[in-house]
Amino acid sequence: MDRIREFFGKIGNGGEGVLRWASLLFSGYLTAAFFVLIAADDYGEASYYESGFWMIIGIGIMFFAVFAMVYWLGLVKFAPHSHKYILLAIAAAYAVLLAHNNLNEFYFAVALVIVMIIIIQYTMSHIDGDKTPLDMMTGRNFNILLGVLVGIGVLQYTLFFGRYTVLRMNMFSAANFDLGIFAQMFESMANTGLPYTTVERNRHLSHFAIHFSPIFYLLLPAYMIFRSPAFLLYAQAFIVAAGVVPVVLIAKKLDFARVYIILAGLIYLLYPAFATGIFFDFHENRFLPVIILWMFYFAICKKYIAAYIAAIFLLMVKEDAALYAFCFAFWLFLMEDKKRWGLIVFGTALAWFLAVTHYINTVGEGIMINRFSLFLQPGQESLLDVLRNIAKDPALLLRALLSEGKLVFIIAMSLPLAFLPFMNKFIRAALFFIPIVVINLAHTWSFQYDIRFQYVYGTGAMLIFLFLINFRDLAQKYKPRVAATALIATLILFTNLNYRPEQLREFYARWGNVAAETHAVLAIVPRDASVTAHTFFTVHLADIPHLYAIHGNALEQGNILQFETQYMVLDIRGNYDPIHIDRLYRQFELVRAGGFARVYRRR
Repeated sequence: MDRIREFFGKIGNGGEGVLRWASLLFSGYLTAAFFVLIAADDYGEASYYESGFWMIIGIGIMFFAVFAMVYWLGLVKFAPHSHKYILLAIAAAYAVLLAHNNLNEFYFAVALVIVMIIIIQYTMSHIDGDKTPLDMMTGRNFNILLGVLVGIGVLQYTLFFGRYTVLRMNMFSAANFDLGIFAQMFESMANTGLPYTTVERNRHLSHFAIHFSPIFYLLLPAYMIFRSPAFLLYAQAFIVAAGVVPVVLIAKKLDFARVYIILAGLIYLLYPAFATGIFFDFHENRFLPVIILWMFYFAICKKYIAAYIAAIFLLMVKEDAALYAFCFAFWLFLMEDKKRWGLIVFGTALAWFLAVTHYINTVGEGIMINRFSLFLQPGQESLLDVLRNIAKDPALLLRALLSEGKLVFIIAMSLPLAFLPFMNKFIRAALFFIPIVVINLAHTWSFQYDIRFQYVYGTGAMLIFLFLINFRDLAQKYKPRVAATALIATLILFTNLNYRPEQLREFYARWGNVAAETHAVLAIVPRDASVTAHTFFTVHLADIPHLYAIHGNALEQGNILQFETQYMVLDIRGNYDPIHIDRLYRQFELVRAGGFARVYRRR
């Protein structure tokens, strides 16, 4: 009896004792539920709910007894809050597992984060410091450790996302927009030095007539070696991952505690918007995070020439990247009190933007002003018209900013950062939100405010920089809870929204042999012929100079014979107009069919 009394005494007394008991009991239950869920192969089905209840109760009691015994044997003396750490770790693991088992259920994932915020508040409210075993390391040893961790993170990111985006391509799920056009563009650059395509607008046209992106030439030397669209996808994954380097350097420069430096890098690598958006093939926007973050790092280090050079590279990404350079210039001018450098960056960005947009409007296809149709009246077609109309009626802008989809977008971008980017000490920091308004929210085109596409990378980088700046300014007692919230929210949303790898594995298991047969069929198409191909085949035929694409309404309703080509490559998954198919049979003969593809040659 004395030992039992001693046991209860060590667990605690009073209200705190009840909480300790409840924490250990709940930890036991969550541990049992975690292992039962891992072992289950029928989650979500009726059979899962018809049995296993008493197993969870039994295993939960067993783990409760283990936790209580460990606590009794001395943790209460040496680590009086260990019951809270046990609860936090197990709850986080179970939440991430639930997020994985309920893929692509955004509201459910948000609910998990809310529950975890409550648990974090209870389990970490006593922590007001940031000392960890990392602080016992010498500066040199910590830098070595940090370099190793960053290297492993970049390598894993590159291999993981490179592998699955290549698998997506090889399973014929990557369309002409936005992989086929770039595959053919790089082939043209490799052969002629010029970024021409025929599949982007189904005529011989420079890609720079659509988007002015000389940044692509940085990849050309390596592309000349590998000469494959797969290289572009691996290179893209590496470029996104490389943004972790300026993130940890910024965190170091801002005097983050060592544990927070590592957490900042981990949050970047798992940032859900970047990890989800990377599956939409290939795009110049993936250069934005690494360049933007290096630019700000050089600025806070007072290396303004290097920051200016980074701003030049930023402008080379795309014509609308000037918007981020403008924001950087305002930040230099207003926040850093570097008015001369702010004016230099602003003037350079303005001159570049005017020159490039003039080129696109006169020589090219014109800037995509139609995406701002919310602010245009009939007959209007310029950015000046947009600005004039908003100045006359600000309600136009306010009406455009919010909808259910846009609220989901804002939460998906901000929740992994614990909404910290919005908690600014200075109203001047609101200038960082200009890009998210212009690039993402002021549109009816849903791709702009969907994290599954390429429009998140610039605005995401700006939000991550604000997160770092505002985390530095937090009161010390709040930092552990905010860091834990950001990390766990990132893990949950990354796991829940990053559903494509599992989807691709299942697709490959079912259709892998068919895809392999399709590759064999496409290989017979002569590379010196003129070819019309389905949108999902253009990337695999990108080395054909005279290649034209069937996609969108042209596939389902339009004339698939609109191009006078020698070969036609159709996808059996397509839905074609019977009239055009009948004309096809009269003008073409079937050369070979297999997998998803049917290859026809003009009679």
